[in-house]
Amino acid sequence: MIRIRKKKFGFISFRNRRFLGRFKTSFFLTGFTLVELTAVFGIIGLLATLVFANYQAAKKRYLLSETSQEIVAQLRNAQNMTLAGTKIKESKIKESEIRGYGIRFYSDKYICFGDKTWPDAVYNEPEDNLPGDDLVETFNLPPQIKIDTSHPSLNIFFEFPDGRLYINGAEQGGFSPPEKATITLKFNGTSLKKTITVGIAGVMEVD
Repeated sequence: MIRIRKKKFGFISFRNRRFLGRFKTSFFLTGFTLVELTAVFGIIGLLATLVFANYQAAKKRYLLSETSQEIVAQLRNAQNMTLAGTKIKESKIKESEIRGYGIRFYSDKYICFGDKTWPDAVYNEPEDNLPGDDLVETFNLPPQIKIDTSHPSLNIFFEFPDGRLYINGAEQGGFSPPEKATITLKFNGTSLKKTITVGIAGVMEVD
């Protein structure tokens, strides 16, 4: 009697079929317990919280850095306008008499001004019949950021024609020891901050 054998990999015995059936049933009926699911979701929630917190902190640091760079850019712009002898808008004084340009800092904003009225190297607002200095532009800070300066009312001024630095009307680089102006940007409700330092010859550093 001739017995025909099936291919090695195409034959599954009845016993193996029963085993596979029990394995599939056991595999699909076995799931996670409530404790295991709670632990998994807790870990996912914790990771999501950490990622979100890091994202918020990075967003705040970026806003501080961007604001500090904008302030430095405006300080340099005032310095360059002075060196170039830029004519003050609507001013009747001669170009050779231009005093220069500077930045006046407040807690929530800063302004660029041209000193055209009094040669005191600080910003003078219009009073009574006095016209005051020329207000070139006002820059408002983001509402979350405040300015803390090294002086109660900080004026940084560059004098024409060589861009000599004045801090609150005091000339830097003369016989008196030079000082530095410090502008600290603080993010409300956090310890995050950026510090801008303006030293002799108008050298600016951001820390």
